[in-house]
Amino acid sequence: MSYLFTGGGGAGMELFKRAYPFAQFADAEPEASTNTLPLRRIPRATDPDFLQGIRSLLTQPDMLVIPGVDKELPVLENLRREGVGILMPDQRYVTVMLDKFASMRWLAQLGVPVPRTVIVKPRQGRGSEGVLVEQERLEGTEYTVTMSADCTGRLRAIVPVRIIAKRRVTIHGVTEAQQDVIAACHQIHARCPAAGVVNIQGVLTEDRGFLPFEINPRISTTTGLAVAAGVDVVANWIEEPHRLPLQPWLEGLELRRTWLNTVT
Repeated sequence: MSYLFTGGGGAGMELFKRAYPFAQFADAEPEASTNTLPLRRIPRATDPDFLQGIRSLLTQPDMLVIPGVDKELPVLENLRREGVGILMPDQRYVTVMLDKFASMRWLAQLGVPVPRTVIVKPRQGRGSEGVLVEQERLEGTEYTVTMSADCTGRLRAIVPVRIIAKRRVTIHGVTEAQQDVIAACHQIHARCPAAGVVNIQGVLTEDRGFLPFEINPRISTTTGLAVAAGVDVVANWIEEPHRLPLQPWLEGLELRRTWLNTVT
């Protein structure tokens, strides 16, 4: 089986290239890439030619698409209906989790502790113009967690990364088997299971435990660190009944991101 990663110009993709050297990587803006990977150009998800652009790169019948861009997920559901393998959760899960307010409300209804979240709307306006989602400020230690499951939603691994430094994406973090975080994420998956890879972002507080503030239904920039720690998220996607329920991984593996400046 071969793989096609989208969002290939992102900060975390170089780690995936190390783990899956024969994978292909595609991006809508190769010239704006933050890495040096060879990238295939594809249209943006909002472009009518997006799906055809993906199809043109599927050079093998069993090629697996691994999306890394939020806006692509609902559109790629059309390819999945055509029989193309897409490593992402089901359509309902994707739809809910892409809506930050709806996702927190859904989790709360399922009994999962979440931050207080409100919608702030202007007094004048129409539709969703000017609408903001506001969450309470959480004090504690932030974690970004890779959840790896097979294509049926059976959980294979939970890998918390404690964030040391962050600038939009994690630039310094370390894998850490923090049991409160693992237990909370296990509970989230038990109450709303998802197939494939999901990224849970949250804060471990002193008085309320681990509170997720965002769930991304796709690979994240730190998923590659989970792979480097020993979790093969692609192999986990393929159902293997004899594999142990939770896959072991290496604790204390540190990620540091730096900028590469190229002058020619």
